[in-house]
Amino acid sequence: MIEQAFESPFGEAPPLRKLGSRRSVLEIRMDILTVVRDGAEGPTQIMYKANLSWKLLMQHMGDLVVLGILSEQKVKNRLSYRLTEKGIGILRSYFTVADQFHSPDHYGPQPLQ
Repeated sequence: MIEQAFESPFGEAPPLRKLGSRRSVLEIRMDILTVVRDGAEGPTQIMYKANLSWKLLMQHMGDLVVLGILSEQKVKNRLSYRLTEKGIGILRSYFTVADQFHSPDHYGPQPLQ
């Protein structure tokens, strides 16, 4: 059966639910990690660059810190965030997979150059 060929040794994957957004949770979180990788450290910078509301950003940031994907530092009254080694690995894996959909041997539409 085809379904058995796709069973994961890690168990069932959580559904990619949408939280009142046009982007999936995965897409939102990868956008957050990307803007942090690109130098955004403060929550306001991350919010604007990832195109999120404050409430939605804080929900995701809390989850990403608890999961050990981002680290949170508080200096005086300012929060800043950085990718952890785990976060760097996740982002690297995400882009590796995404690049496979744009490989030259792909028969579908090619991305615009």
